[in-house]
Amino acid sequence: MTLLPIVERELRVAARKRATYWTRASIALLATIVVVATFLASLADPAANFGQLLFWGLAGLSMIYCLVAGMTYGEFWRMVVLLVDTFLFSPAVGMFASAISRDYQRAMAGTSRLSC
Repeated sequence: MTLLPIVERELRVAARKRATYWTRASIALLATIVVVATFLASLADPAANFGQLLFWGLAGLSMIYCLVAGMTYGEFWRMVVLLVDTFLFSPAVGMFASAISRDYQRAMAGTSRLSC
């Protein structure tokens, strides 16, 4: 039994449309171009400069995508704050679980339990 049968049916109908196919193909082509450009840039630039360039490039692409998708600036920056908060919270949970346990397997299990 499907949890949301109407939603599933609507998604299946939308997936059969010609525009959906071309949108997916365009996004796949864009992703391929980004990966190839990233690889070529990594060959020419030192690692430190490349990492910073990659971060700002992906941040700019994600902002453009979010704005094109209909997000406002406020929603975008709230999402950025949420992601930064998550990136800071996850290692802190891992270090806490590692600090209170003596066995590495228990530390990994504790991190998984605390993160969820």
